[in-house]
Amino acid sequence: QPFAFSTLPTSGCDLSFVVLNDIHGRADYMAGLCRPIDFARIDFVAFNGDMSNSTESPEQLYRDFIDASVGAFASETPILYNRGNHETRGVFADSLGDYFPGRDGRFYGIYRYGDVCILLLDCGEDKPDDHAEYNGLADYDAYRAEECAWLKKAVRSEEFLTASARIVLLHIPPAAGAWHGSVHLNELFVPVLNEAGIDLMLCGHDHRYSFHPAGERDAKFPIVVNDNRSYVRCDVADSLIRVRIVGPREKTVHTHEFPLKP
Repeated sequence: QPFAFSTLPTSGCDLSFVVLNDIHGRADYMAGLCRPIDFARIDFVAFNGDMSNSTESPEQLYRDFIDASVGAFASETPILYNRGNHETRGVFADSLGDYFPGRDGRFYGIYRYGDVCILLLDCGEDKPDDHAEYNGLADYDAYRAEECAWLKKAVRSEEFLTASARIVLLHIPPAAGAWHGSVHLNELFVPVLNEAGIDLMLCGHDHRYSFHPAGERDAKFPIVVNDNRSYVRCDVADSLIRVRIVGPREKTVHTHEFPLKP
């Protein structure tokens, strides 16, 4: 039989999704992490960056994570794809959008699942554009500025303003005094998001878990950073966002609850 999946509903609030990040081509590890999950109860899976170390060929994409995803869930469960800094690298990086096409050719975007709004924000690279690694080919400062101009319009859209919950996915967590990309994200995106009533931001990149309550890192919203050994289970129901960080053998290592604003 042909594979089938459900598109995102236009009403209702209850939502359950899984976030995977920083797999870096460890397909077997990802498959083991996903094995205990009952994906029949999951509405979509979000890839939140660095599923590969770089993007060199179609064969590598399938080997690194696509084949493992299909085996675990992707034949019937939708995917929201959010690019990480490692996925900007490699000779095949310009073709990544052919496999995970976004709206209007963008990697960033706004999505509604019933009454819940999901913002996917593309971090770009973490190094300065003049870093020797890029040989003058990078222009991510301008790219992030262009994305920020889009973000200012997105948070004023009816799609965003009428949502009962607003969740941001961003691979690199914004922070002061860190790598260039993180500082630039802090300068551009955080002031806009602070005025937008964000309920939660989910990040990766650091390869270690951390939690930053509202008021830290210049942000008026909580930030949960997942490590590179666990997945995030996020449930939105009963006027709450519930977050669990789940490691190998289905062991829950961290939990959070965030009440939704009236």
